[in-house]
Amino acid sequence: IFGTPTTINANTFQDELFQHGIEQSRIITQACPELATQISNDPEGSFVTARIRHWVQQALSQLTAGNSGPLLVFLGCTHYAYREKLFRKSFMQEGYSQISILNPNLVAADSLRKIVQQDQGADKNQSPDISLEFLSPYAIPEDEIITLSQLLKPVSVETAAAFQNARISPELLAE
Repeated sequence: IFGTPTTINANTFQDELFQHGIEQSRIITQACPELATQISNDPEGSFVTARIRHWVQQALSQLTAGNSGPLLVFLGCTHYAYREKLFRKSFMQEGYSQISILNPNLVAADSLRKIVQQDQGADKNQSPDISLEFLSPYAIPEDEIITLSQLLKPVSVETAAAFQNARISPELLAE
């Protein structure tokens, strides 16, 4: 499980796996401090490539001798999925070609799609008529807008456009 320090320390994913019968010894967690921000600020990915390789090496160093065979790799931060190919490449460079990468962004997007379709009474073969708007409680630095837009565009042109035209809404931080 790769995630931010907050995600890893919350133990949410680890606890869920343990409750479903996965032995604690089979769960390897790797906190990746600052990686999400680094992904946001590295449009070419050269710096991030080295950082991901570092975190993959750190995670692999936790493998015990009995852990062989295919690995399941969970990308526990939305930003990490934007660089899924770099994670895969890093594992391959370390000699692990049999990996399955679990990208929760895809499941979350599919879940939201189903909610929208149910709300609109649409059938699953019909594309729902929705519009996207990106709201942020603070101004997003220009470098992050450029990088994340580039990473979002191949996944969803509409989402990238919404992100580029973000509306600042400080009231989102109000309690």
